[in-house]
Amino acid sequence: MPSKYQPQVSCWREDLPKWVYTTKLHLSNNKKLRYANDDYCEFSRRLGGGYFARWITIFFSSIFVLLSLLALYMGVFVIITEIDGRILTISVSLLLLFVAYFLFQFLLNTLFSPEDCPIRFNRKTGKVYVYEHFILYFGAWIILIRSPFRAKEITVKEFNWADIQGCMTSVSVPLASGGMVRSYRLECVVCEPNTTKVI
Repeated sequence: MPSKYQPQVSCWREDLPKWVYTTKLHLSNNKKLRYANDDYCEFSRRLGGGYFARWITIFFSSIFVLLSLLALYMGVFVIITEIDGRILTISVSLLLLFVAYFLFQFLLNTLFSPEDCPIRFNRKTGKVYVYEHFILYFGAWIILIRSPFRAKEITVKEFNWADIQGCMTSVSVPLASGGMVRSYRLECVVCEPNTTKVI
C-alpha cells in the first residue's frame, strides 16, 4: 500500500501516526538536542565537521581558487599572444572560469556560513521554525544566479505543526557474505493545510 502523502517520499516504508507520547523517563541527548523547556525545543543541524575540518577546507579551496585564477590568466595571455590553438584555449579558459566561480562560491560559503541551522519546535504557538542556509542547496540551479557575496544569508521557514506528518524510510544494502543491512530514518513531510499533498 503506498503512502497517503503524495508525491511519495523516496524509499518510503510506512506513514507514522501522530499522537502525544509522554514518559517519565529522561530523554538522552545525542548532542542534537540544543535546548528544551516547556515552551519549545531546538534541534541542531550542524553543517560542518568542526573547526579543524572547516579550516582545512578553507585552506585547500583557497589554493584551488588561486590556481584556477592563475591558469585562467595564463589562458587569456595565450589567447592574446598566440594564433595557433586559440579555440582550444578559449574553451579551456571558459571551463576554468566556470570552475573558478564554483570554487569561489564554495570558499565564501565555507568562510561565512553559520555553524548551525537549527530546527525549533514551539509548543505554545504550534509552529515549527526551520533555519536554513544557502549551502544546503549547493546542488540546485539557483547557485548560478545567486551572488556568492550573500553567503551569510539565513532564511527562516515557518510551518504549522498540524501540517507536518511523519514517514519512515528504509534503505537496504546486500552484504557480500549474504544477508542484508537495513537502515531506517524518520522524515517529516509538510502538507498543504487539511490535505495529504506534500509541499
